[in-house]
Amino acid sequence: MSGVAGGDRIEAPHVRPTTDNYVSNVLSKFPGFTSADISGSFNYGNREDFGDIDLIVHIKGDDKKNVKQQLADYFASLPDSTIVPFKSSKYKGRKYYNAGELVSVLFPQSSYSDKTVQIDNIVAITPEESIYKRRFLDYPAEKQGLMIGLIKTIMLEEQPEAVFNRMGINAPPLEENQEYEFNLSGVRLELRIVTLGENYKELNRKSVWQSMSWNDVVRLLQKYDLNAEFEDLVRDVKLSLANPRSKHRIKGMFNSLVTIKSGEVGTAKAERKATTAKLIDKTFSEGLTFINNITESRLFHQRFTIERYDGREVADLAFMQALALYVLLYEDKNYAIQYATKTMAFVNFNKFRISETDMYLTYYLIMSDEEKAKDLINDKNNMLSKVNIDYPLLKKFFYEIKSGDVNSNFIKRFLLKLEGDLKIVNSKFRACRRIVQEWPLATKHQRHLVITTMLHFFRLKSKRLDMMIELEKLSSDDK
Repeated sequence: MSGVAGGDRIEAPHVRPTTDNYVSNVLSKFPGFTSADISGSFNYGNREDFGDIDLIVHIKGDDKKNVKQQLADYFASLPDSTIVPFKSSKYKGRKYYNAGELVSVLFPQSSYSDKTVQIDNIVAITPEESIYKRRFLDYPAEKQGLMIGLIKTIMLEEQPEAVFNRMGINAPPLEENQEYEFNLSGVRLELRIVTLGENYKELNRKSVWQSMSWNDVVRLLQKYDLNAEFEDLVRDVKLSLANPRSKHRIKGMFNSLVTIKSGEVGTAKAERKATTAKLIDKTFSEGLTFINNITESRLFHQRFTIERYDGREVADLAFMQALALYVLLYEDKNYAIQYATKTMAFVNFNKFRISETDMYLTYYLIMSDEEKAKDLINDKNNMLSKVNIDYPLLKKFFYEIKSGDVNSNFIKRFLLKLEGDLKIVNSKFRACRRIVQEWPLATKHQRHLVITTMLHFFRLKSKRLDMMIELEKLSSDDK
């Protein structure tokens, strides 16, 4: 038996005749009924049988909850020979199951007098909603799971302003510890503002924009061919992702959504789900150690960890982080590219964002116009008021690191300018800058001197720095 109703599996040749009989003798007689279209796995692949029939049922109405309940009451009123009482042990004797977007019933199969099939009526009350549901559900489960995860990476991979312009969305501004996040389901596409707490625990979410137009989904995912083979789409997604959190999102969403149900065990559908789950796990597990490093081992994990710094120490920290990132571009290129990409995800350094890198938060403390940024630091001598970082040059620095291809003359000019902007007076740090700017030509002794100086500085007050693991690897390799 299959599903909540306890129906039989139905062979592929009998799906269409059974559906036509159901629409003609049941749905067509319900007030407001407009259309019914088979969706789901029947429309793709070459399967021999199915556990149920999914129908997108368009019924005119204003209140979906009322429409669904009226439809359920209508089913209950029909004779048992038409709408068969459920056979499952849990719901035995019931005439319908009303939950979420669907109303499920048990109906006799055509050509078999002793067999029934569960029919899931997925209710839509507008033509646009009907098209949206049909387009989403016509994708196989594995592609649905990938798309749902991919949607959640959009605001990590692209600048919010560019996305909102493309989508025609006028989104409200973020407050402290908030992020934008798109969410896709079989019901709608929506934009949420998510409020985060310690360790990125979600404290609250608010929907600020919704759409039931499938064209909006296509527009949002415009750089992907959603009709490509699943394996090809996975490959394209992997190649396109830049932010290290994106892989974690995709893998997590896929594993939570694409599961093998009890009625699917031993079927081709279950085998396909298992195969694609292994592919997702293998493809998007790479780099997750890096994600943990920059999202869990954070320097500024609590307010008091910021307050222990004075203005001079924050300026020195910003300078040494820039030198370290440039060194890592040569020593661990993938890490440096991902780190720069994440740090520049929101373009400027004017808002406190709990999910950002330590380097972002360091420059936020120096460059932000927010009063609370200055209040967090013990800057008794007003040292940071004398600092004026050249933002266009800083931005270009991060984008060059992100590209993986830097101009050596620009790096020399930028690091010297940054040293002056941050009022660096420590002779050891200035000596590090002279070596780092010529890193590909540095001797082993010079590299050892730089790494040792960096680690000594960071260990004094910044042992939790998200770069520390990578820098300590360089120290170990040097021995």
